[in-house]
Amino acid sequence: MSALELIAAALAAGTGAGVTGVASTAVKDAYEQLKALLQHRPRAVKAIAELEGAQAGAETWQARLDGEDFEGDTETLTEARRLLDAMAQVPNWQVNLTRAQGVQFGPGSVQFNDFRS
Repeated sequence: MSALELIAAALAAGTGAGVTGVASTAVKDAYEQLKALLQHRPRAVKAIAELEGAQAGAETWQARLDGEDFEGDTETLTEARRLLDAMAQVPNWQVNLTRAQGVQFGPGSVQFNDFRS
């Protein structure tokens, strides 16, 4: 993965998580830090202004950032990796609880219900 692809993937993941509301504190912090590191790059500032809040994919981000050279920017690349690592820790569950009763959800959950009344 090139440096540009890494940055684009991280930005897409960070904005997508924020839009869907599944972002953890670690994801939000890493995304904000990545944006702060990109503030001196005109194409990045413009892309963030245009795409933040949208669910744009990595390809869209990559097209908007094309021409920026991230290869030697180790701080920004490290932050992008940190964001993607944080995103990997966010559970990717989708649950339909229509007409559910006595639901407890999550790893290691134990629940005892008695619906005989």
